[in-house]
Amino acid sequence: MGAAVVALDAHFPWGTWELHLRLGFPLLAIYSGAEGPQPGKLARRSDKVVAVPLPPGASDRSVEAALALAERLKRPLVLEVGLDLYRLEPLGHFFATTAAYHAAGRLIAGGGYVVLDCASAASIPALKALLAGADGGPNPLPEGRIEEGPAVRREVDRAIRKAVERIDKIK
Repeated sequence: MGAAVVALDAHFPWGTWELHLRLGFPLLAIYSGAEGPQPGKLARRSDKVVAVPLPPGASDRSVEAALALAERLKRPLVLEVGLDLYRLEPLGHFFATTAAYHAAGRLIAGGGYVVLDCASAASIPALKALLAGADGGPNPLPEGRIEEGPAVRREVDRAIRKAVERIDKIK
């Protein structure tokens, strides 16, 4: 059984998407819904993609719920990570803290690979948390969680429900 790719980034992973279409590996894409394609459009092109678009204002709760879907893939993982969901990124519109990045790292703590996107000085705490999670250690820089509004929670919960239905069909 081959590996699956989990892409966590504010931007849709277009390059990984093209490789996915060519090679056929399962892809869980977690990205900004404001800047990426709709899941239905992706599903029409591939039966091995699960897309979770996050709305602006999403924070740890949403990111961690989306990441939890990766466990349902039951296969080795390649984690492709952009750090622009981190709350301190100046151009972002998300509020993920080091807890979400630590959770991402834990996905590959038992084995797997991580591919990093550009890191800025603002995202260094998220990077340290990601690497600590991948190493099986505690979050070195815990931060207070930022609450999401009810509209964000509803939108993410709807996206997660649709993703669960889809991910359980991937073989």
